[in-house]
Amino acid sequence: MRILAISWASHTEVNRQIFRVLSAAYNLEVTIIIPRSINIDGVPVGCDHYADEDIDIIALDVTSGNPRFNRYIGINSVIAKIKPDIIFHEDDPISLQAIQYGLLCRLYKAKLICRTNQNTDISYAYEIKRLGFLKGALYAGMKLSMFSISRRLISHIFSISEDGSRRHSRLMTVSVRRFVKTLVSTILFLDISDARLKERGFTCYLKHFQNSSSTVGHYCWMNPSEIQMIIIIKKLMGI
Repeated sequence: MRILAISWASHTEVNRQIFRVLSAAYNLEVTIIIPRSINIDGVPVGCDHYADEDIDIIALDVTSGNPRFNRYIGINSVIAKIKPDIIFHEDDPISLQAIQYGLLCRLYKAKLICRTNQNTDISYAYEIKRLGFLKGALYAGMKLSMFSISRRLISHIFSISEDGSRRHSRLMTVSVRRFVKTLVSTILFLDISDARLKERGFTCYLKHFQNSSSTVGHYCWMNPSEIQMIIIIKKLMGI
């Protein structure tokens, strides 16, 4: 089974942890596509080192502009080569990228999973109130038009909040799962005891699992949101 994760967050090394677990625990072929660099306050910042990772990581250049319209340069050829069973687009389903990956999933008989931070209304009324009549109507029309296409191509959406889950459920015909937003996708608390981690709902997921930058004894601690994501991905892959 092959998973292709397209992960903006994995520009930073610690956010790759969930994909390491999927690879190590279930013997899945995991490849991550990350941005070669991102702009932070107008300054380009290169991605964290990845040459010695246990999973395949491919860094691609990304076009500039609004995240709903930008794209990874050369990603179509990467997808054609890998032919994944699941594409995990760790970003919003209301985007040209989601449509692009959804169409490629149809071509290669794969499934597309997206993650959304959107927790406000997706409607003309909300955008007009927020942006004014003309700009709000154009922006809402653009979002709803893209969503009318992408929702037919997506197998699953992870939402960061109950509000987001409810709003997407009203617009979607596919399932939506909510998970609690954390500061980073995965974080290892080196100065907190095992008991405190358990109190906070973290699970000791793998014994003798090494992180390239840090360890907690020889254990990998994951928070409930990431465990839930792994469970859903496993179900979608039939494992």
